[in-house]
Amino acid sequence: MYSPPHVETVSGSYIVEFEDENIHTHSDNLNAMSSVSVHKKITGFNSAIVAAANHITPEHIADYPGVKRVWPNRKYFQSFQKSKREIAAPYLHQMTGVAQAMQEFGLDGAGVNVCIIDSGVDYNHPELGGCWKTEGCPWQLGYDFLGDEYRGEGTPLKPSDFPMDCLGHGTHVAGIIAGRGPQVHGVAPGATFGMYRVYSCPVNGSSYTDSSILLQAAEAAYNDGCNVINVSLGLTGWSEDAFGVYLSTLVDKGVNVAAAVGNDGVNGLQVASAPAVSHNLISVGSVENWSNTGNATTISTPAGERTIGISERGRNDVEFIFPSNTPVVLFEDDDGGYTGCNPTGADYTGSVVVVNRSDCPSETQGDIVQSQGGIGMIVINNVPGFTVMGLNEGTTIPAVTVRNEDGEFIINGIEQGDSTLVANFNTSATIDSPTAGLMSNFSSYGPSPELDLVPLISAPGANMWSTVPLNQGSYRSSSGTSLSSPYIAGCVALIRQRFPKMSAQQISHILITSATPLVDLKNNFKVNPYRSGSGLVNVYNAVRSRVFIDPPYIGINQTRWSQPSNLDDQGVRTISYSLNFTNTDAEKSASVMLTHQPATSYTLYDKQGNYDATFLEAEIMRAWPPGNSSVDQSTVPQVYMPNAIQYIRPGQTVNFMVGIILPFGLPESEHWFYGGFLNFTTLFDNETTSNYYVVPYGGYNGNYSATNMLAPLSTGFPRFLDDEDNVIEDKELGSSKMAKLAFILNTPTPYLYTALVDSDDNILTIIEERERVSRNLLFSTPNYTTITFNSGTIHEKTNGTIYSDGYRLLLAILRPFGDRENGDDFEVWKSELFVLDDEDQAI
Repeated sequence: MYSPPHVETVSGSYIVEFEDENIHTHSDNLNAMSSVSVHKKITGFNSAIVAAANHITPEHIADYPGVKRVWPNRKYFQSFQKSKREIAAPYLHQMTGVAQAMQEFGLDGAGVNVCIIDSGVDYNHPELGGCWKTEGCPWQLGYDFLGDEYRGEGTPLKPSDFPMDCLGHGTHVAGIIAGRGPQVHGVAPGATFGMYRVYSCPVNGSSYTDSSILLQAAEAAYNDGCNVINVSLGLTGWSEDAFGVYLSTLVDKGVNVAAAVGNDGVNGLQVASAPAVSHNLISVGSVENWSNTGNATTISTPAGERTIGISERGRNDVEFIFPSNTPVVLFEDDDGGYTGCNPTGADYTGSVVVVNRSDCPSETQGDIVQSQGGIGMIVINNVPGFTVMGLNEGTTIPAVTVRNEDGEFIINGIEQGDSTLVANFNTSATIDSPTAGLMSNFSSYGPSPELDLVPLISAPGANMWSTVPLNQGSYRSSSGTSLSSPYIAGCVALIRQRFPKMSAQQISHILITSATPLVDLKNNFKVNPYRSGSGLVNVYNAVRSRVFIDPPYIGINQTRWSQPSNLDDQGVRTISYSLNFTNTDAEKSASVMLTHQPATSYTLYDKQGNYDATFLEAEIMRAWPPGNSSVDQSTVPQVYMPNAIQYIRPGQTVNFMVGIILPFGLPESEHWFYGGFLNFTTLFDNETTSNYYVVPYGGYNGNYSATNMLAPLSTGFPRFLDDEDNVIEDKELGSSKMAKLAFILNTPTPYLYTALVDSDDNILTIIEERERVSRNLLFSTPNYTTITFNSGTIHEKTNGTIYSDGYRLLLAILRPFGDRENGDDFEVWKSELFVLDDEDQAI
């Protein structure tokens, strides 16, 4: 029933799922309740969207006959995610096998309905067809669910006849799949498209929707006959979130759903988004592009003229746009440098000012340049590539970075005399990417809270040059798993066109097992599947596939698969699996060899078992192996394969047995997440080229059901805070008007509760219960969870009884896969004793 601190919900609004299909009867019964009203029925989900007065809790609704589950109505925020650059489309499609699939098989998505749930689309864009639901138009499906003026609670829904995009996100997503050139080449431009608009026009750059609107959009997309749905939105969450549960049912009904895994990579493990973590959805991570095309500026100096690629605009979101002949000058420090770190007496009024990236923050440089009259700032990077400039709130000038090699041209040219520049939406440049083909730093890590493998696959999502509404400049570069997800949706359309009789699950299997695992350049191991899934999508491999492998991935130590053994006498845990391999070729037999490649392991803990944000700031996570030197094989997962080589006849299914040995050389106290790949090299009779397929796996090194739930006490948590977030000592609680229990969750929990206990630790009353709580994101604000109390709360819960011997506050957190009825399955923390007076005092 609870959402974590970084998740917002619609007050008094709930998604109610019923136990059976008598949705109209159950809805009428709910409507008969005092202070409860049913706003909308979701027939395909046996559910309703319910509004309730403040005194009606979700527990009240859940107790009503016929109710199966109740969810809070979550808010999903969306803003336009910019990027540094983007990749030229033809080369992009070569690296993912899209170009080869198009050329050899003539695939373009024709006959497949691809639908997008997003902020709308500027269907007037010439590269998106320039039409809406007319004969021959690619856009034949979709609706607007809220209109331009929806601002959330208290504002009316005013849907229009057209899902026109005023945020920009949906049009950018659409271009990845549907772009028809010449600038944007979509993955499946021949498909039939639908847009289901669930975001209104932005306020302060962002907009939000909620679960109720998303459910209506998904139901409409299914009823319209969509074969593939793309969902480029999400919040850190669980597979049981309402929207994800409904999307999972659509997969069972034959619809493929691609979902962005999220952009919280800086927060390390287990931060993947819902609905991407829900079962059967294709969760998608992001890979960096190869050659980048993006906005540019043309600089003219006495030494010559050059069009130079620039980074995305600075954090203040002011566009770097200047007319021809705008003066560009160097910021001259008093000591002869060009850093702009200290004010000088120079007047730069009317000029764009160039500075070198230095030890001082870009915020300082921006403030100084603006204070001395500069109308824009160019920062020359001191490392390869680009970075995004942080700027203070009061800085209103545009700021961008350029590569250090271009900076040399700029400085040498300006030093020779007067120089100018021009920058507009029509100026662009293409450069090679120094991070080509690597996982994007922002791409969220799995696994899910239940240790499901997410993401399942990765695709280009960083620096994507795509369409935006015509009134926003027609094209722009943007980054995020929001853009790798539609790339996969387009790939699925190509596979469905090639294999129209396959089920949605079969399509997903082929997509996942045909991918190419990525290499971790730090140690030459494979990138962990909790980072990349099965690897970079390879559509050409998928559409030529003549095999079917089940299961297509393995998540170890979680409820949907068997769990590892207990430690044996040598301190080793093992687990056995059976994989079914089917030769789907009708005529040829195949020789198949199974091999294994381990991947990098990750942990959020240091060698002393500390879980600390200051540690993560330096490394994000610890990785093993740490470098290219040889390592003890006991510190990496190993696989026993008794029948690794088999000869498989046409249409035959054989069984491969594998025994996975957990990396027992890594201390279980350090909480490592390991993984690897089972590789199937397949050579068909009378052929000379082998085909390669993979099954990724991942797991937790140890007993996940006994893992630590709370951050170590060395972090200073749990602690009590006052209403201004100042720390309160336990003994002072009795004199505080308001207090909050603040704690940091290391590990997602399916359930927790707080209780008031007496001096003998007898529970007097339950204060609050919460379900499906995500772990705290160390770099979010705040980075802890709170439960607020006051004296009224305590007196109400204890019927006004005062216990003179004092109280403790108990926090009980259910470990993964634990039983709520078994006290041994909880991690428990208790506060110091405190006393409540009979006055208006609080804890």
